[in-house]
Amino acid sequence: MDKMKANSETKSMIRYLSIIIDHSSSMKNTDMKPTRLAVTKVHLMKFIANYFDQNPLSLVSLLATGNGRANLISDYFSSPNDHCDKLKEAEIQEGDPSIQNALELSMAQFKDCLLYTSDAADDMQCVDLGGRRIIKK
Repeated sequence: MDKMKANSETKSMIRYLSIIIDHSSSMKNTDMKPTRLAVTKVHLMKFIANYFDQNPLSLVSLLATGNGRANLISDYFSSPNDHCDKLKEAEIQEGDPSIQNALELSMAQFKDCLLYTSDAADDMQCVDLGGRRIIKK
């Protein structure tokens, strides 16, 4: 009984996940058939579907890095089909990836996310949602 309760409590948590994908010219290599990017996309689509099955309240964002920049493929939302459609449309970029730019873009996305806590210290700083609190920014 306790395992079922713990499992349902973890499924009710809101999680934000940013996935950064290398879209640089190195992903054109054919050491994986047909290309590295094609294999990555197939496995990532399976991961996204499985992730939302296990975390139904979660939000995922896809970012691509290449040509020294980072680009947003899909913003935070919870539709695995929409993420997969956007992923299929994403094109290879020339040049080298930039992990720093991808991480900065990912962090910039969090400025619009709600912050949740179960024990906010100051009630004037938060809104109570039945045991959960949203921190006002």
